[in-house]
Amino acid sequence: MKADWTANHQGIRFDSFYVVDGKRSPYTSGMYAWNAAKKQILFFYSDDKGGLVDGGVTIENGVLVHDFNVTEKDGQVSKVRARITQQGPNAYLNEIFLLKDNRWDKFVGVRYERTD
Repeated sequence: MKADWTANHQGIRFDSFYVVDGKRSPYTSGMYAWNAAKKQILFFYSDDKGGLVDGGVTIENGVLVHDFNVTEKDGQVSKVRARITQQGPNAYLNEIFLLKDNRWDKFVGVRYERTD
């Protein structure tokens, strides 16, 4: 993942990539920004398959919680939650849950580490 301030310093733009056998492939591109009316950081991004994600961020006991909708290219919408937990100065754990039958089922957990 690569993240930078937007040119006006009012948001953070990001791009993420898959790395397979040393080759990077684009995955998502989006941004985070503060919404003063909602008093919340909102975000959106598009993925490599034409889907769109939009949602908001809250903090629960030091964990960044992203609650969002995933709209697939065909119009199907899923509710998703990501819990991002810092693991030291150069790593974090991203746990992703899907809403099924009114409960959050863990879909995947990925640990990311800074390499530069």
